[in-house]
Amino acid sequence: MKIINLGKSCEENAKFILAKKCRYCLQVIKVQGPVDDICISTECLALYDSSCKKKLSCGHQCYGCKDEKNCLHCLNSSCKNYVNCFGLDEDAYCAICYTESLSCAPVIKLSCNHIFHLKCVLTKLENRWLSPKINFNHDNCESCKQWMSAPNNPDIQDLLNKDAELFELVKKKTLERMKFDGIDKDPRLSNKSDPYYSKPLEYGLHKCAYYMCYKCKKPYFAGLRDCAGGPADNQQNQNNANKSFDPTHLICGGCSDLSGVAGVTDCKKHGKVLHIFLIL
Repeated sequence: MKIINLGKSCEENAKFILAKKCRYCLQVIKVQGPVDDICISTECLALYDSSCKKKLSCGHQCYGCKDEKNCLHCLNSSCKNYVNCFGLDEDAYCAICYTESLSCAPVIKLSCNHIFHLKCVLTKLENRWLSPKINFNHDNCESCKQWMSAPNNPDIQDLLNKDAELFELVKKKTLERMKFDGIDKDPRLSNKSDPYYSKPLEYGLHKCAYYMCYKCKKPYFAGLRDCAGGPADNQQNQNNANKSFDPTHLICGGCSDLSGVAGVTDCKKHGKVLHIFLIL
């Protein structure tokens, strides 16, 4: 990686370039950490702890994570063992954070061959959906939008497997709800010019809102987009819900006495539905 220290003279910059720098923060190492290319900052030590400690057969450092089944291929584009995966090398930026190169933190390679920082993928999966309505966008690769798969990293794959189980449950509930409400007969599904033509599941996930019950940790039906006062009655309601919501107020009917509870709407079509409490 080419590093230029702005604000210094040519001589000072030349010394800076030749100096030993930390693999992660790229600062000159004043006090060496556990190995010669790691400093003793708390953040860098934490990154080192989650990294693979092995050297590859070519002599370059493995930029992968500890406990992976197999080492990542060499990311040095000048190395004969470099594998060109979409042009991603040690100097390429992580496509999730776009703030640091891949060499600045342990990385993970997905089955689709895209490479990201482990911490970025982990944060993405742990944050999950950012609105009350359950969705699975966080499970998609940031680059190719495929459902992520990371068989080489047990911790990441475990999170993905749990989301896959949740998706199957939401899918089952959505298809049942579509039949109950007659959504499966919606003319949009038979209109060839409609984006939901012959896509019943996609349309059902668009129409039906499922929230995660804070108590039982199971998804529950929260209404349809076209229900008056429903969870996504209009774009303004959806935007407000996305801005701020308290997950502790998302309670399914089985875990709560709905009589006299604020936030319950009495939909003529679906009966009593418990919605979120917005924090304004």
